[in-house]
Amino acid sequence: RAIVYQIDYQAGQILKRFGLHGSLKADFEGIAWLDGRLFMTTSEGRLFEFPAAAADAVVPFQTHTDGLGCEVEGLTRAADRQALIAACKNRPKGKKALHLHRWQPGDAQWSESPAIRVKRSQFDPLFERLGLPRPDKFQPTAVTVTHEGHFLLIAGPQKVLLELTAEGSPVAAAGLDADQHRQPEGIAITASGVLIIADEGDNRGANKSRGRLTIYRPEPSDAARR
Repeated sequence: RAIVYQIDYQAGQILKRFGLHGSLKADFEGIAWLDGRLFMTTSEGRLFEFPAAAADAVVPFQTHTDGLGCEVEGLTRAADRQALIAACKNRPKGKKALHLHRWQPGDAQWSESPAIRVKRSQFDPLFERLGLPRPDKFQPTAVTVTHEGHFLLIAGPQKVLLELTAEGSPVAAAGLDADQHRQPEGIAITASGVLIIADEGDNRGANKSRGRLTIYRPEPSDAARR
């Protein structure tokens, strides 16, 4: 359901929620803020644009793009604050690369060519050194941009965190604790450098679980320790 929640991550409280007009249901897989407006993407890459609203309000929306041609999981504002970036979870048919696509307001569709294209073979040395799952199985489920303009992606099925430069070169990676992260599907970095990872809940079967936010605070600097 197209319901947006605003959460105080430090207190663990829902501050408000509001919805999009109509009985709208879709497989929403990402949300981002761009130029004073909110955007959500479906798994097909269809974009919904709408304003922030008061608690319990219902707001009108606009739709953009017909889709992206891959399964989309993850949406973020680009480092230049002029566009949105979406991650393809599964590699395009016949391709062996990670694809990130770009969309700017006013465009009818996502960029036909990926803004970032990283061959899976480029991950090999980094993943092998860290003992992580093979990069040909890296399936992004969330993406954000760091303060340095790098891309930070989570591969939920593989429980891996990957950092790319703005040009798409792998620079860092880490495994996630599978006990802590059952199904990581969201990621954000606050202005103070706090990393937040969101895990999806599961109301099916005997072992029901709720969605969860995990907070990773940056280590204090040497000056702060002193």
